[in-house]
Amino acid sequence: GSNGTLITAGLEGTTVSLVNLKLTGAQKYGAQSYNGAHLTLDGVTISNCGYGAVLINAGTVEVKNLVLNKNGTPDNNGLEFAKGNGITTGDNTPTLIMNGTLSSTETKNVVYLAINDQLAGFDLVNTESSTNKVFVNDNKIVVTDSENNIVFSSNEFGEEMNFDAPTYEEPAPEVPNTQEVPKDVTPKTGVNSNIELALGILGLAVLGITLLNKKEF
Repeated sequence: GSNGTLITAGLEGTTVSLVNLKLTGAQKYGAQSYNGAHLTLDGVTISNCGYGAVLINAGTVEVKNLVLNKNGTPDNNGLEFAKGNGITTGDNTPTLIMNGTLSSTETKNVVYLAINDQLAGFDLVNTESSTNKVFVNDNKIVVTDSENNIVFSSNEFGEEMNFDAPTYEEPAPEVPNTQEVPKDVTPKTGVNSNIELALGILGLAVLGITLLNKKEF
């Protein structure tokens, strides 16, 4: 109907899981979690939707395996945090749970905040085993890869925005190995030792002959 979204989890307390689906060509969004509902995306690919891929509209979206192609007109719009003007009851906060992998053919607005008077905050959660993770970094939401490098960044939000989210910390730089190679203190034996001994004795003999010659003069 007028919703314009292919699949909406739209009742508070409802849990909807989409598994191994391709969502494409929606008038607005491929999928939406609305006002307290929990939407899980596992093996889902979303393409060519007019407004964006996923709308986190005061609900919760859990990403287990999500592939995003180009969505939004004209700019790309992947995961959108929002609280629509139609939500006038409840204090539900748009929440993103990362519990796996998130990939995108686009790099701009893979995560986007639809900032208006209704959107007062958001929550971000990472499971321990998640490959990609989400953090707050310098008034932006960022997505990291398995090496904790930032791969996607959202638009900026203001200081008045409330959030419950982990803070991004850059990977520690690699420390070069500056330890000296230990010197070989192993006692010398065998042929090498005998040669050095012989050379030493020969040197002493030459020195002795030289001193005797000097005394004769």
